Amino acid sequence: MMERGVSKTKVYEGIKRHWMRLNPGKEGLFSEKNPYYLQDMGDNLIEPMYDRVRRSYQAGAGRELDKDMRALHSSAAMTYNLFGNGPAYLFDGEPYDIMRRAYTVTYEKQLTALNPIAKAHLDACLSRRGELILFEMKMTEWLANSHDPLPASYLSSEKKYPDWDLFVGLKMMRNLFHTEAGEKGYAPRAKHLDTAQLFKHVYAIYNALFYTGELPLTERVKLCLCVWTISKPSFFDDSAQYNLYVTAEKELREEFEAFRARLGDLIGMMEDRGVWFDVELLTVRELISRMHKNDQLKRYLC
Repeated sequence: MMERGVSKTKVYEGIKRHWMRLNPGKEGLFSEKNPYYLQDMGDNLIEPMYDRVRRSYQAGAGRELDKDMRALHSSAAMTYNLFGNGPAYLFDGEPYDIMRRAYTVTYEKQLTALNPIAKAHLDACLSRRGELILFEMKMTEWLANSHDPLPASYLSSEKKYPDWDLFVGLKMMRNLFHTEAGEKGYAPRAKHLDTAQLFKHVYAIYNALFYTGELPLTERVKLCLCVWTISKPSFFDDSAQYNLYVTAEKELREEFEAFRARLGDLIGMMEDRGVWFDVELLTVRELISRMHKNDQLKRYLC
């Protein structure tokens, strides 16, 4: 649970204080039963959601439209608020950011993993000619130090893998998990990185590119873990909590680098097949800056 380190309640309180500073006089919008949830999902969104986007969330694995997207700390609401209904624009080029790239956005992208019934769900997929960026978005979840294990079949069922390269490449990540499998699989060693989820995403992306056709075979593909972060000590009403937070973020970055380092062989194998592939850890603050949306998305800049 998050309380072993940074207090979940303290984080939620800080998010609400920040939101209230930006939306004074709107205390009445919150649920009486849960002080961190709005009564109406629409009040948690930057703009009304188009029907096609709503259908994507309805088809997803979560229950975002039923409850989760009403929470100020909702990763699904954050994802939608960042990318919206239309094309997403990312800017490149220092120092003036003169290169603008337009991407089509798809939410709740489902890709077949080892178990075709339990598909991998990517929060958002940005696509343009020759390039795909698949996003796994985390708001406060990464601060927890408990994540689902990796099913044992991913490390022991070679015959189910579509090819030997993928099996060998992913085997390089074996030491990111505890040696002995529990009832539900291999527990990750990382405190903050959802290693099993990222492992499954990498498998599913490879499978979708080269076998199932769920993704177009394209030149450049990136899996981006995008995490919400806190940059101001004043976010907390307790300096000790901020110190715990700083430690947690440092640990997350170290865990991600360990994950990425073990993907080297698989990245090389994909390059041999004509696809440049990489994984990236990106903060929400950095993504907002790349999208030139600092003024519209101040609620996520804490």
